[in-house]
Amino acid sequence: MNKSLRVLYSAFAIFAVLGLPQPGYAVTLMPLTLVMEQSKAVVSLHVRNDEAQAKIFEVQAFHWSQDDGEDVLELASDLVVTPPIMKLAPGEEKIIRVGVMRKNSNRTQEKAYRLLLKDITPIALEGGELRLRMQYLLPLFMSPDRPQSELQLIEIAAPDKSGCIQITNAGNIHAKLVWTAPGSTPQSISPTQRYVLAGAQLLICPDDPAIHGERLIAGITSAYQNEVTSYEVSPFKN
Repeated sequence: MNKSLRVLYSAFAIFAVLGLPQPGYAVTLMPLTLVMEQSKAVVSLHVRNDEAQAKIFEVQAFHWSQDDGEDVLELASDLVVTPPIMKLAPGEEKIIRVGVMRKNSNRTQEKAYRLLLKDITPIALEGGELRLRMQYLLPLFMSPDRPQSELQLIEIAAPDKSGCIQITNAGNIHAKLVWTAPGSTPQSISPTQRYVLAGAQLLICPDDPAIHGERLIAGITSAYQNEVTSYEVSPFKN
């Protein structure tokens, strides 16, 4: 595998499909977002195989940054993943632990990673049978000393688009955009799952832009809060 990956999405799971899904495929992951607090040097991910067949997973950790709206992943040398390869019998649950090589006692900005679980179970194809192979891409954040959120949301005009939102994250933690809607009250919510890392910028063009002079609003959360906060998007200024 290349040491660097560029991806155009930000999601909880990615799927590498060899064919049609095999009925009954089920793997439970908990939690879906990992947070390493300042007082900790290890986080744990619980993985359970709910399928009737044994599964083998390879686990890798990547540094996560963003460049011009794209996610950039590079193999993380400062994290240790144990075990790097894991076999799960049917119904079995195991724990993956991710530890930091050197604990930073003075972290002013959040550090972002992605944990990639790849299903590497050998596949025997018989008589044209097709199977599904899964990959899970989970966010992992190392929290800063003092998490601070500072977001700027501005409505802008993009090529061939109207009612787009430019989100600038000037805080020291990530933000997660979960929905957009036209008007001061969300009557028509457009769900989304997009991250804006600390110091990064995101341009998104909702399916339902504001009309008749209404303001766009956006629902944003993070791994440090339990609720979604509504932000009113500032109008475009020439």
